[in-house]
Amino acid sequence: MLRNKLDYKALIAFLFFTVFQYPAVAQNKLLSLNYFAKQNYQKAFASVDSTVQTSFWPQLENQHPLDSIYGHSDKQKYYYAFTRKLFRDHLVEIKGKDYNFTFNVLFDFQLGYDFADTTTIDRKRIFNNTRGFIIQGDIGKRISFFTSVYENQSRFPLIINSYVDSLGIVPGQGRVKPNIGKDIGRDYNSSYGVLSVQAFPWLNLQFGHGKHFIGSGYRSLLISDNAYNYPYLQTSILKKKWQYHFWYSDLRVLERMPKGSVPESLFKRKSGNFYYFNYLPHPRVELGVFESVIWQEWDDIKGSLPFEGKKLIPIIGLNHLLSKNSYSRLGLNGKIKISNQMSFYSQAFWSENSKGNQFGLSYFDMMVKNLTIQLEYNTSKYTLDTLISNLRDYYHFNQSLAHPLNDEFEELVFIINYRYNRWLSQAKIITQMEGDNDRTIIDLQTSLLLNPKVNMNLTIGWIYREDLKLTQNQKTQWIYLAFRTAIGNKYYDF
Repeated sequence: MLRNKLDYKALIAFLFFTVFQYPAVAQNKLLSLNYFAKQNYQKAFASVDSTVQTSFWPQLENQHPLDSIYGHSDKQKYYYAFTRKLFRDHLVEIKGKDYNFTFNVLFDFQLGYDFADTTTIDRKRIFNNTRGFIIQGDIGKRISFFTSVYENQSRFPLIINSYVDSLGIVPGQGRVKPNIGKDIGRDYNSSYGVLSVQAFPWLNLQFGHGKHFIGSGYRSLLISDNAYNYPYLQTSILKKKWQYHFWYSDLRVLERMPKGSVPESLFKRKSGNFYYFNYLPHPRVELGVFESVIWQEWDDIKGSLPFEGKKLIPIIGLNHLLSKNSYSRLGLNGKIKISNQMSFYSQAFWSENSKGNQFGLSYFDMMVKNLTIQLEYNTSKYTLDTLISNLRDYYHFNQSLAHPLNDEFEELVFIINYRYNRWLSQAKIITQMEGDNDRTIIDLQTSLLLNPKVNMNLTIGWIYREDLKLTQNQKTQWIYLAFRTAIGNKYYDF
């Protein structure tokens, strides 16, 4: 008993010494996963001389000078408190000698109409009503955090509504509540949060409920922010020429366990180990190696399975060799800077029943300042007809952890966007071949950025979608007006 008390005190002393006694770097919060925010970040460090590593997301604020990234510094003089709050500042900000806290309201209000829907007039009327908040802060020099919560009611176009019906989830945003009819709307909620500790200048520890993304593309074949949030524990070693990230995630299958003493039984569990090693052999070249291992935690006959010590192995590659009753995905990621504006990027992955490739090109300031194009090709094919059990497949909340189409598809993505001051226009064209389904998606939008702190914007958009199947064709022509804060991504383009 005494020894346990002494061990406990020693652990507290060690943590105190680790976190507070070494030279510190402030602002350990995470940068946004929003596509436009990531593009601004990648553009800021696109120079062939830059040694900033940009393939692992979310990035930490403390790793790079944020003043060079659009939206992070605003030196314009505002004469009224209201305009400062609207265009530059956080809604609430509290600062002290060793701490700071910010509070912002989050929302996404949309009204739209699907001209291609041939059902009732009410069904054509599309809306979204999202309300939430985000609290962020720094405590001392080494501890940062954020937490956010959303409550949503939505009515989607017919094609998205069919997807929600089939899987019981809104893409990337969580499980729908069953008590609201599809003609009234879909009710769902979501939450995010991360505690980030900079134990040493080269070591970051995180405990969170969020997402990851690896790569320089619009999609990722390794891991992406396509699926819903998951709880995770992460360790990151951050060096100038290389980085190593290892995290353990708790994942869910949307199937109930046998009902126990609680009114509503829990969902079946699985878990995942994820490893990513990134290296810069030259400022123009970025190379990465990826491994993921999905562990089965539940058996329909045996029930909950015992914990395996192999899950604690932090070395990339070992679990792929040691683990037989798990799903493994190995991958490579790379980027070459052809010039200060142009980069070529690529990915490849292999698993026990499939493989895939990505090739892409991004060009910043093409002919005109702030004009950006991105061209990307993604493909994945089955190598075996083996069906992976959903208790250990590469899914979470019924969605792929990587590309939204997961396996057996071809896709071409073309994105062009242009920013003039606070105005941003984008055109996105996607063609997909998935089995017997050929799909074309055209997404046009123009936004006025109001406040970069939470990407508050006014947007008008038009989405055309045509799904050509052997038995039927389905079209969407969706026009919408939105007033929103967009700090994440919503993927409806698959």
